Amino acid sequence: MRSPLSVLTVSVLTVFFLMVGCGDDTPSEDGFVSADLSDTRVRRDAAPSDLLLDGGGRSDSPIVEDMDAPLGDFGPIPAAPRVRGEVSAGHARPSWFWDIPSIATGFRYRVDASAWQEASLSVTFFTAPSDLPPGAHVFEVQARGPGSAWSASGSFVTTIEYFTQSGFFHGVARDLATTPYGHICAVSAHNCYQGARNTSAANLAETLSKIHAAQAAGADLIELDIKEQGGVIRVEHEDTGGSASAPLADVLADAALRSGDQLLFIEIKETAPSASFIAALLELIRDQREHYARNGRPLVLRAFYNIRTNLDRVRVALNKPENLLIKHYVRTSMLYSGNQEPNMARYQQMITAAKNEGHQMVEFPYTDFNLSAKLNWAHAEALGVNLWTVPNSMGEVFVASLRDETDVITTDYPVNQARAVVQGNNALFYLDATDQRPGLGVTSVPYQRTDQTQYQLAVNGAGQPTLASAAAGGTLYGGHLVFDPAYGQSGLLYDADARPNEGVLVSAVAKFDTLTLPDGATMALLSKTDSGGFCIELHNPAGPPTTILRFGVRVGTSYVYATLSTAHLNTTQSYLLTGAYDGDGGVRFWVDNRTTDIIIGNASGPVVNNDSPVRIGADPQGSTNTGFHFDGRIQRVLGQAWGSH
Repeated sequence: MRSPLSVLTVSVLTVFFLMVGCGDDTPSEDGFVSADLSDTRVRRDAAPSDLLLDGGGRSDSPIVEDMDAPLGDFGPIPAAPRVRGEVSAGHARPSWFWDIPSIATGFRYRVDASAWQEASLSVTFFTAPSDLPPGAHVFEVQARGPGSAWSASGSFVTTIEYFTQSGFFHGVARDLATTPYGHICAVSAHNCYQGARNTSAANLAETLSKIHAAQAAGADLIELDIKEQGGVIRVEHEDTGGSASAPLADVLADAALRSGDQLLFIEIKETAPSASFIAALLELIRDQREHYARNGRPLVLRAFYNIRTNLDRVRVALNKPENLLIKHYVRTSMLYSGNQEPNMARYQQMITAAKNEGHQMVEFPYTDFNLSAKLNWAHAEALGVNLWTVPNSMGEVFVASLRDETDVITTDYPVNQARAVVQGNNALFYLDATDQRPGLGVTSVPYQRTDQTQYQLAVNGAGQPTLASAAAGGTLYGGHLVFDPAYGQSGLLYDADARPNEGVLVSAVAKFDTLTLPDGATMALLSKTDSGGFCIELHNPAGPPTTILRFGVRVGTSYVYATLSTAHLNTTQSYLLTGAYDGDGGVRFWVDNRTTDIIIGNASGPVVNNDSPVRIGADPQGSTNTGFHFDGRIQRVLGQAWGSH
């Protein structure tokens, strides 16, 4: 996932400096890495950002005592300033800090042997005012003595380098869990801590045990919740008073966690947000910046919408000079409660506001209504998305059906198994029309079968679905396929059979234009049922009950179904529909990842295969004919071979 880097230098860099006062904006000395010109070791890690402070500034750096300064031709010679900076930078405008030798009266500095730029004694840090190219860059600073003698150079080598993972994970060095279709779906280990024991030592020991287990299992992100209590930031699930939970500082100091490459996913639970709490939190991060919040290993700070002031204070604090060396690697994420805002237009406005406030991620419950509309809007805003929290029970189904829709899945389902499901080589088909736009001459939309190879589904012709696009404010957002039974419309995929001795998992995002069918009528949303195969369909049995929504598989000589009454559905929402059967046991069905009032079927044996293709919006009848046409809209369909998990 990494790109080789070439080392480039610049011969001349025009610089300027900005005088910055002391007081609350004084950089901390703690956590800086020092190096001299001979120390050219480079740690390979990376991530760009958009928050920069140009020029030089005052940091109230400590004065280095130099009682026996040597004499030169122009008077006493100060000691060389000690320089701190980033060994590896994932952005184009790095910063450097330096100390003040005791007899210094001013400074001069340069980058890559360009012309020296002089500065007053109050200037003790410098940020490149224009972009530097990838490669190694040498920053030098010298101190001027009382008689205008210059010290030797204090130097620091910063290598600008980037990693090639895309989207929210730009600048991440770790190889993240990736689906057969090439989508990153990172696995976050939920609540990697213990706070219920009587002593901090006991809680710390169990917390570290959970973290180490998650690391060993292949977690991409480690989730920790934090709060402040008695002046100590502790790892704790709720801000509900005193506790003996582990101090965050002790957790961050753990050698195994420090040496890992997992991203820290830190949720702020503090209910009384304050600038001092955020300052203390960022100081802890600065203290460990060689290990976390660095190039290649960014750190994510998160908070729920109702206590989002914590994130507001983080964004402000990251612009202070003391945080120059970590701010490019601290990302922020907004969490939303279940169905937090029922009006989709207002919900979309909330997501856009999060983007405009500078956050890089939003997080939804995996059981939210109209989930796909929220996911699609967030991705259109170039935000990362996390879905929380997949349970242990049937967790494999939720991970499998959502693995290509989200950037992160937070899970209580075992991490090693979740990662295996994300990366499982079991794809049969996947079509998502969200990013497709209708227009003159559009005759197909792409889909995939078992790998990243693209195939084309015909649209906008006779008997084919119509490609449409839903605007903001609705329960569908983006491109989707429209099916009208009056025109016999359906989408033709291919003969996607189940694997021998296995079942299938199928899923669709759909919106119904009708839920009322005549007795004995059927409408197929997704189907391969032709004396075999599988389906998701509406059906009204002769006589009572009324119309049902069902997932079915052909096992042996009959179809076995899981069903839900359409009394639970409406024509205004969009629904995430998922059916799964692993070849032995329950034929199960989920609507919006819920099982309320769903009747489960039972079967034993593999799904019977046939030679008919998978159809979207109709039932296949042989290789070319169709029946049981759907009335509604479908945005996404997927199918996976599904065995015992």
